[in-house]
Amino acid sequence: MIGIRSRSSTRSHAANYAEFGNELMKHKATTIGQKIAQKKGLVPTTVSFTPKQVWEKEPWYWILGESPQKKPDANAIKEMAQKTGFSEADVRRSISNAFDGKELVFLNGIYQVAVRHIGGDPHFVHLSIKRKDRGACHDWRDFQRIKNEIVGPEYEAIELYPAESRVVDTANQYHLWVLYEEGKRITMGWDEGRPVTLDSSCGDAKQRERNEARTITPMLKRYGHLLKIG
Repeated sequence: MIGIRSRSSTRSHAANYAEFGNELMKHKATTIGQKIAQKKGLVPTTVSFTPKQVWEKEPWYWILGESPQKKPDANAIKEMAQKTGFSEADVRRSISNAFDGKELVFLNGIYQVAVRHIGGDPHFVHLSIKRKDRGACHDWRDFQRIKNEIVGPEYEAIELYPAESRVVDTANQYHLWVLYEEGKRITMGWDEGRPVTLDSSCGDAKQRERNEARTITPMLKRYGHLLKIG
């Protein structure tokens, strides 16, 4: 079972549910279980829900993943490096970040997102995004929602298409660089209000229907105290 970390300890997922909508953080599975049942059509129960059960009804329900409990040995690091194409030093540094609190991982029923601070001025937060089935994807609406629900709706992010000489392309993994100053605008892009099409009628253009995402407290506002800078 995937767990959620508290400030002082690592607890099981059943003991530490994240909010739905604007509900406050709940710590008893029976209470939140009844609310989920009422909102999502699940059968009310006093038994704790697993993430998989919740994700069947609410795939965009986020949890905070547990830190790894054991560092991989040298052979495992070498194997990871061979599979990913990264150097053993890069793999070791990434694993170290997870152990020393420089990286948090959030999961929902579709995506896994690793989050870390990037130092400097301006200050950026790096979101490393991949589907849990490791499939290829590039859905702008999904990535916008990930940015909103992990960092916040009034933060801006960019995706970089680099010079070919520094391309890293070893996995179906995608990266957003979020300017970590709420309300600060990146000096590019459209600035003509907020034209959002909620249905498929868009003149000669084609657009799928859009369901507005629920409003939640962004994950970094809830768990940012666990993430070290630098």
